[in-house]
Amino acid sequence: MPDMSDVLDEYAQTILIKEITTTTVDFEPTETIVATVIEAVVQVADTEKIQVSDIDYSKEYIQVHSTYQMEINEIIEWLGKDYKIRSKKNYSQYGYTEAIGEEIK
Repeated sequence: MPDMSDVLDEYAQTILIKEITTTTVDFEPTETIVATVIEAVVQVADTEKIQVSDIDYSKEYIQVHSTYQMEINEIIEWLGKDYKIRSKKNYSQYGYTEAIGEEIK
C-alpha cells in the first residue's frame, strides 16, 4: 500500500487537538483541557458524505486528514472555532486518519 503521509505533510497546517477530561473535586465537576499541536489538512466537509440524519444545518462541518490518530469526541480548534470529532476512518495502511468534525456552538 502506498504511504500517503508525505502528501499530507505538503499541505498540512498547524491545528490544536483538545482532550477534555471531567473530574469531580469536592462534589464539583472540574474540566481539564489538554491541548496537543498537530499537523493536518483541514477542509470544509462535503455534507453529501455525512448521513442526512446526523446533519445539523445550523452548524459547520470540517474534514480533517492527519498522521495523528484522532479519536471520537476530541475537539479540533481551527480558525478560531472548535469542532467535535463525530466520525473517523482509520487509513493507517496509507499513513493517515480521516475525521469529520461538527462545530461546537
